Amino acid sequence: MAAVTGMVPPPDADADGQMRALPAERNATVSGVLKTLTTVIEFGANAEAQQVPVAMKTLPRLLDGRKKKVTEDDIDVAPVTESWRRLVFRAGSHGSTVDKNAYTMCVLTQFHRRLKRRDVYAEASARWRDPRGQLLTARTGRRARGRR
Repeated sequence: MAAVTGMVPPPDADADGQMRALPAERNATVSGVLKTLTTVIEFGANAEAQQVPVAMKTLPRLLDGRKKKVTEDDIDVAPVTESWRRLVFRAGSHGSTVDKNAYTMCVLTQFHRRLKRRDVYAEASARWRDPRGQLLTARTGRRARGRR
């Protein structure tokens, strides 16, 4: 998490500023983290953020280098916000192509923001698990103590 947090732009960063271009250059570091992160930890999400963990799971395959030209058909476009569109999609002679580095940083940024808001969670984690499950546990615990 520390590696991802250090690479994504701050929430108040300029929508199409230099902060988005710089992390895209760190793709080699990111690809190693992503392979581990997406295979070791099972992420869940609320209805609003479901596309983010799905897109995260596809990133290692996208970054393995086998496919040089990536198109919209190869990615999940749902996490691409308006501020990222200009950087992720590039017009080409045979239609639109996708900048893999920009798309990776876009998905990681969405993942980081959603994780902080608890829209995305890791059930096995004490800190990052589903907050709705903690509410039910806390409420049940209070009822049990009150009946003694």
